[in-house]
Amino acid sequence: MHAHANGGVGMPPGYPQWHAKRGMPCPCHSVPPDVSCRCRQSDARIVELPWSRGGSVVKDNRLAFEIIDEAKITPAQDAEIRALLFEAFPDGRTSFAETRHWHGSAPQYSVVARRAGRVVGNAGIVVRDVRSGETAVRVAGIQNLGVHPHERGKNLGGKLLEKGVAEARRRGIAFGLLFCVPQLERYYASNGWKKIDASVTMHYQGQTCPIPGKNIAMVQELTDRRFPGGDIDLAGADW
Repeated sequence: MHAHANGGVGMPPGYPQWHAKRGMPCPCHSVPPDVSCRCRQSDARIVELPWSRGGSVVKDNRLAFEIIDEAKITPAQDAEIRALLFEAFPDGRTSFAETRHWHGSAPQYSVVARRAGRVVGNAGIVVRDVRSGETAVRVAGIQNLGVHPHERGKNLGGKLLEKGVAEARRRGIAFGLLFCVPQLERYYASNGWKKIDASVTMHYQGQTCPIPGKNIAMVQELTDRRFPGGDIDLAGADW
């Protein structure tokens, strides 16, 4: 699930012309990776995974999911996740060759899916105190939601989202927040997210500017609290 949203008028100098976000289409179609496409190949034989690489591991059917705190991630784990992102975000390889931290925004933790020991899915969760209108709120921001092309059509992206927000809820965070192109609104809505009509401002390279105009904001309420209305100040760069 990936989406391109090109930087436009008002973007700071050096802002990339591609903007890899959650929901980037696969190389052959403008569809989320949970939808089958012609680049999907036949599945390899599935095996159970008797392994432990740190973090908390939860098996789900024939997949294994791991929640890794960014402070504890190893260089090998970082390289494995970036290798997955190379496959999921082909246009972002130059950026991901250096870092997973979009515009310097590091996730607090990542949800990683493995099959037969190989990383096949990832969702980074950026935890940030932002302002919505006059209210300060802590959000779990979805970053680099990526699924390997061979794994699309199996709702793996939905499972990554579900586990990411479940962990956010466990950590006492009341809201999820993500940005995507309008074509992906239906996909995220099917996974419990809703669009909000708000202007979103970020702070990047010493400048204050809106997020790319092609993106919309969507939230998920993780408790009985309602997301406060008003325009959103990210209090930092986007993710």
